[in-house]
Amino acid sequence: MLIEIGEERVTQFKYLILTIVGLLGSAQLIGQVLAADVRGVTETEIIVGSHSDMTGPEAELGIAIRFGTALAFEEVNRQGGVHGRTLRFIAEDTSGSPEKAHRAIRKLLTEDQVFAVLSPHGTLPVQATLDVMAKSNVPHLFPFAAPTIMSDNGNAYRFTISPTFEQQLRLSFAHLASEHELVDVGVIYQAGLIGENLAGALDTVAAKQGLTVASKNRYEGDHIELKTLVSRLYANSVDAIVLQLPPQTARNALEEIAQYKWVPRILCVGGCYDQRFASEVGSNLEGVYTVSHLPKPLVNDPKDSIREWWQIYQRRFGREPNRYALDAYIRAHIFIAALQHIGRRPTPEMLVQGLEGMPAWSDWRLTGNTFDFSASSHVGAQKAFLAQYQSGKWIPVTDYSALHAEEMEDRQAAVSIPTRLD
Repeated sequence: MLIEIGEERVTQFKYLILTIVGLLGSAQLIGQVLAADVRGVTETEIIVGSHSDMTGPEAELGIAIRFGTALAFEEVNRQGGVHGRTLRFIAEDTSGSPEKAHRAIRKLLTEDQVFAVLSPHGTLPVQATLDVMAKSNVPHLFPFAAPTIMSDNGNAYRFTISPTFEQQLRLSFAHLASEHELVDVGVIYQAGLIGENLAGALDTVAAKQGLTVASKNRYEGDHIELKTLVSRLYANSVDAIVLQLPPQTARNALEEIAQYKWVPRILCVGGCYDQRFASEVGSNLEGVYTVSHLPKPLVNDPKDSIREWWQIYQRRFGREPNRYALDAYIRAHIFIAALQHIGRRPTPEMLVQGLEGMPAWSDWRLTGNTFDFSASSHVGAQKAFLAQYQSGKWIPVTDYSALHAEEMEDRQAAVSIPTRLD
């Protein structure tokens, strides 16, 4: 026992305490001493924080994310937790406000002393917290936000799930070019860092696939300007349009496009793969494409496991799950798998190494996707599919396709979610 403890590189004072405790034969006290210096970890629990819009314009999504995460934690806690520790989940409401998100993160870090921040929600709220999180050395995991703000590996503690813009565009154009003649493409993107990243990704993918970006348009926020930008796309007779806009603006853009006798292929990047958005846009969404890394859970889903999960969620929370609930549930289980992988004495550094080094996590029961990280890539989703809106429903038009240029090599071992969901 004393040799193992010596390998933990503790201070001489702590080593003396551990020696005395070892002589007393108290394994519980040893665990308390070892956990004492790790934020958010006690002998009995690991504290995990998050923030989402639960009372603002995106409350339907934020609540679903909170509940999906909670469902996964409740499952593992009923089975005894992770290496004997239960998971305590603290979710703060931001009402969609970047200022409230900033305050929420400070509370989670200073008052609650969370071990990690998991699945925070909202591009602008998450973006407002990046500087604070970067200085904290607390793992910042799997936000529901535009992928570009999280995919930079300059911060070792930052991980994301969603495919990058370049991955989404590469997958989309590969399929569209196989089905239709594509030569010229156009784009309307939101002014700012995220939109510029999308525009840069479009240039890269278009060059690689032999397409011409014939009309590149930055939207500054004026409705009259939106009419002008759509008219430019029409004047250039583009074969495909990429929209990277907030939901309301994307809806207005689709309405403007519908005024023309012109049927370009439209790819909506962002929050279009959502039934609420679809109900608001109506027939103008018909034929539009989007990319997703997981399916929508349906009560009458052809997969038994999805129907079972849907019913468990509905019974637990009294509401129907949407894709955000399922996505949050999956992200929580990836986090749990990483904790299980690193063993009894977790630290933030070990969690980072665990995510980078653990076997690819495959969810064959629900989504059919695989998630994998490495030291060179903190973007987890390995596959995605293209969906098209047809007669009131989002219909997958491709199977899952690999997002990376190279296929995964021999990282075939997989850690799955529990075989029983109830």
